[in-house]
Amino acid sequence: MLTYSGPGGMRIEDLGAGARVVLVHGGGAGGADAWKAQLGLAEHFRLVIPTRLGYPGSPAADREDFEVDAVLLAELLGDGAHLVGHSYGAVAAMLAAAARPSAVLSLTVIDAASSGVARGHPAVDAYERDMQSLVASPPADPSAFVRAVFAILDARAVLPDPLPPGLVAFGRRLPALRWPWEAEIPMDALAAGGFPTLVISGGRNPLYEVIADVLEARLGAERFVLADAGHSPANAGEALTERLHRFLGGKGSGRAGRAASSSS
Repeated sequence: MLTYSGPGGMRIEDLGAGARVVLVHGGGAGGADAWKAQLGLAEHFRLVIPTRLGYPGSPAADREDFEVDAVLLAELLGDGAHLVGHSYGAVAAMLAAAARPSAVLSLTVIDAASSGVARGHPAVDAYERDMQSLVASPPADPSAFVRAVFAILDARAVLPDPLPPGLVAFGRRLPALRWPWEAEIPMDALAAGGFPTLVISGGRNPLYEVIADVLEARLGAERFVLADAGHSPANAGEALTERLHRFLGGKGSGRAGRAASSSS
């Protein structure tokens, strides 16, 4: 695995060969640690895995901000890449894809946190109400803050006790987080982007199922539900890896062929 500095000084982990696949992590774990169960895709693709600003190995940031991430991801796409984003990373990935659609071979979003696209649905409104109440009066202890957030995102998730250092550090950053419900996703631009899209959800939280259904309908996307996987790609394991392989492998001509040749 190669490690180098990318746009904005982001730490980039790079492994495999073939068409480039940019994997964008969500909150909590950063870089390849967030995608351990999917690293087998390097047998078929070149995985380019950024660590977003503020996470270990990348420069510190005053706050976690999807718009800042999107600018850096758009640059990281280079001449062309498949783009895969999870949760908060899916918000940044959609913004990056809308900014540079000609550089996107395909777009995959997993449990996208873009609640604004589905506002008005009871599950979405309840999520925003609960999260905004938590943010307005958060626990002082970072670990307690993380547990409270995950209790809303995936009530059945079992977090280790004590939390690992990466999650504690995430808890310390939460007070300055730019929350994903603030994102304005340019749906029309994404729909007109000319790239295939896959929308995946974890099968547990109605919030993510509703968001995924809206994205599927508005973007003309393929849709896949990871039965009872919850919010973590690690929990989805081989089922997620296999679905990504089928989707990405089926998009291997046209733009993808040019990207593979230009990045080899």
